[in-house]
Formats: sequence, C-alpha cells, structure tokens
Amino acid sequence: MRGGPDTTKKLTTHAARTARAWSLDGQPIEGISVFCALDATGDASLDAVLANMHSYRVVYLCPAGDLRAAGFEFLATAKRPHYTLRAQGGGTLDVERLISSLGVPQENPFHQRRKA
Repeated sequence: MRGGPDTTKKLTTHAARTARAWSLDGQPIEGISVFCALDATGDASLDAVLANMHSYRVVYLCPAGDLRAAGFEFLATAKRPHYTLRAQGGGTLDVERLISSLGVPQENPFHQRRKA
C-alpha cells in the first residue's frame, strides 16, 4: 500500500530522490516507498499498517501479485514492513505504468486530521 494521492510528477520526483539516496550493487535504486501487509495480525497487518499511515486521507491498496505481473519488484528496505518498489531487475521506473497499476485511491479508515 502507498499513501496518496499520487501523480506522475510526484512519483517521478520520489523515484529520483530514492536513486540519489540509495544504491544496490553500486547502481542507484530508482523506486518508490510502499508498505506491505505481511501478517494477518500484529504490526504488519493491514489494519496496523493503515493505522500507521493515519496522516494519509487516501491510500492505494494494490495486491503485490498485480504489481509483480505489471513488471515491478519489491526490495525490503528500512524497517519491516517497508519496501522499495522498482522496475524488475532495476532500470528506469515506468511511472505511467506504475500509476495505472496502483489503481484507484481508497479512503483510509484510520485517517486523522492534523490538529491545528
């Protein structure tokens, strides 16, 4: 899942920032941050991850298999359940294909407005 809404410009900027900050085997990692529900219960369950994303009004909830089928791969990065989503085998991230693969953003049931 990913907090949204996302645009082509936003994802292009985020992918470039990731590539400047991180590398794998000496090659930049051009990708975007996502979180995966890994457990039915616990800190990596769907509800727990969505609750941690409470600042996002909308989120993308796309099955990992759909993203893999669209030509993307997941690299475990930072703290579980964080991943970096990138083009399979590395290379240039097709942001337009990514946008269409993420689907329609959905309301985050755990969203909380910021206190002024």
